[in-house]
Amino acid sequence: MKNEAWGFPPLEDPEEWQMDTWPMPLHDLPLNHQIEVALGVVGTRHPHIVKAVRAFWGYPEGEDYLKKLIFDGSDPKSHTREGFRPEVLSALLSLQAIHVVTRR
Repeated sequence: MKNEAWGFPPLEDPEEWQMDTWPMPLHDLPLNHQIEVALGVVGTRHPHIVKAVRAFWGYPEGEDYLKKLIFDGSDPKSHTREGFRPEVLSALLSLQAIHVVTRR
């Protein structure tokens, strides 16, 4: 109401809340898109991991590689055991789940 008194439109449009414009959750998107989004998240900090995942994708070694990354918590290139950032770990878990689904 305060904005309207000054001649500005209201900040919230009641009709907008009724429209279905919310983004789709990642798990509702096509698998190829989910894979690319997850690889993009990992690639922002670990491009060499994305290169390896792409090389091993669809092979049993790909599943082993992802498990080792997730459970070991270290980046094979930097040889550190500090773990991954939460968004990277989440993307790796998504890739692992998708890889198991698409491989069978």
